Amino acid sequence: MDGESSGPGTGRTDRQHAEARFRAVVESSPYAILMADTAGKMIFANQQAEILFGYSQAELIGQSIDLLVPDRVRGRHSEYRREFEANPSTRPMGAGRDLYARRKDGTEIPVEIGLTTLKGPSGETLVLASIVDITRRKQAEQMIQEKESQLWQSQKLEAVGRLAGGVAHEINNILGVVMAMAETIRDGETRGDEAGIILNQAVKGSKIVKDLLVYSRPTSPALAEVRMDDIVQRAVRMAANDLHLRHIELKTDIAGSLPAISADADQIEQVLMNLIANARDAIPAGGTIEIRVEEKDFRIQTSVADRGTGIPPAAIDKIFDPFFSTKEEGKGTGLGLSVAAGIVKAHGGTIQAANRPGGGAVLTFHLPVSANRKTAGVEGSGSESPDRLPAGFRVLVVDDDEGLRESCVRAIESRGGRAVPAECVDEAVRCLDQETFEVVLCDYYMNRKYGMELYRYLTDQKRAEARHFILMTGLAPSSLEPSITVLTKPFRKAELIEALLRHARSG
Repeated sequence: MDGESSGPGTGRTDRQHAEARFRAVVESSPYAILMADTAGKMIFANQQAEILFGYSQAELIGQSIDLLVPDRVRGRHSEYRREFEANPSTRPMGAGRDLYARRKDGTEIPVEIGLTTLKGPSGETLVLASIVDITRRKQAEQMIQEKESQLWQSQKLEAVGRLAGGVAHEINNILGVVMAMAETIRDGETRGDEAGIILNQAVKGSKIVKDLLVYSRPTSPALAEVRMDDIVQRAVRMAANDLHLRHIELKTDIAGSLPAISADADQIEQVLMNLIANARDAIPAGGTIEIRVEEKDFRIQTSVADRGTGIPPAAIDKIFDPFFSTKEEGKGTGLGLSVAAGIVKAHGGTIQAANRPGGGAVLTFHLPVSANRKTAGVEGSGSESPDRLPAGFRVLVVDDDEGLRESCVRAIESRGGRAVPAECVDEAVRCLDQETFEVVLCDYYMNRKYGMELYRYLTDQKRAEARHFILMTGLAPSSLEPSITVLTKPFRKAELIEALLRHARSG
C-alpha cells in the first residue's frame, strides 16, 4: 500500500516544490511580475507588483490587466494583446513605443515590459509579464537632453559672436568703399568707374544679408517646373560684371535637351551664386571658373570648378558646416556654403566638395529630374529680346519709399515698359480703378497699409492682376499664396526685369 500511495504523493510534492521554487524566484525579483491568462485576467502578482502599482495581491488577482493600463491607451493595449496572442513569443511589449502604466492612485509611470509564455498545470497558455519602472532613467535622459541643449545653445552663441565679428568687418569694409566713392563723385574727382564700384559693394552687402536671413529663417522651396540651363544663364548674367572686374573668365558647358527639375528657381540660383562666389574668392589673382551641367542617373548634375588653392584635406568634411570658413579671420561669414547645402537638401538633392587633380576645387550638386521629364527648349521661345519687356507692358509700382519707387520706374521704362508709380495702397487702388496692368509690383512693409492688403483687394475684386503680383521685401512672411512672386530686397535691375519677364511669358 505504501508503494501504491507513494507515486501520486511524490508527484504532488514535486509540483509543490516547483511552485515554491517559482514563487521564491519571482518574489526575490527586483521587478514587478504579473501572470495572466490569455483573456487578460491576472492570476499571480509578486510583492514588487504591489509596491509598484499600489494594489495588494488580493486586489490584483482576478482583475483584468486593463486595470493597470491608462484609459487613454486602453484601446491600443487591447490591439497589442491580440497581436501577442496571435504570435506569442518572448519579446518586449510595444517595442519602439513609450509605454505607461497606471497606479492605484491614478498616476502614470513610464515602464518597460517583457513578455513570455508558459504552460499552466492543465496545459493552458499563460503570459508572464516582467515590468520595470523606468522613471529615473527617463529623468536622467531628460536631464542629459537639457544639458546637451544648453551646451548646443552655448556653442551657438559663441558661433554667433564669431559671426557678428565677421559680418561687422565685411559691412564696415563695404561702407568704407561706398563712402569713399560717393565723396569722390561729390567732389568731382571721378575716374569713370566709381558707380560700378559702389554697385559691386552694394551687391556684396546684399548677399551677406540674404545669407543671414536664409540661415536664420529657412523657408520651404516653392516648387515649379524649371530648367537648370535657364537658372545657370541667369546666374551668369548676374555674376558677369563682378567677375569681369576681377579678371575672371566664366565658362559654361551645358548639355542639350536637359529634362526639367521640380525646384524653387530663386533658391537654386542662390546656390549657384554662392558656389560661384566661393570659386571667385579662391582665385583672387584672376583665372577661370567652369560651370558644367549634365544629366546623370535621372539627376541633373551641376558643378562649379576653379583652379585656385583647393580645399585643405582637413576641411573637406566640414566645408558645408555653419560658420565654418577656410578664409582668413573676418573674411566672410561662413554661411554661404551652409546655406547652399541646406537648400539643396530641401530639394531632395545632394552636394559634395572635392579637390581637382592639378590644383583647385570642384563643388557639385545633384537635383532629381522632374517626374514629368520636360525637356529644355520647349517653352519660352519668344521674339522679344531677352532683356526687353513687351511693347505696352504696364506695371503698377507701389512703394512708400520715393527712391526705390523711382528706381523701379526708371528700370522698367529703360526696358520698354510703362510704369505707373503709387506711394500707398489707397493711391494704387485709385490707379487700378482707372486702368488695368500686366503686373503689380508692391512693397510689403509700408507706413499706412501693408502690400498684402492690396493683394487681398485684387483677389476680392477678382482682378487679373492678382495672378501677376510681385511682392518686394527684405523678409518675406513664412507663408504666401502660390500666385505671389517674392522679389527679395535689395535686388539688381536684372532681377527685377527677369521677374517681370517671367510674368510676361506666363500671360
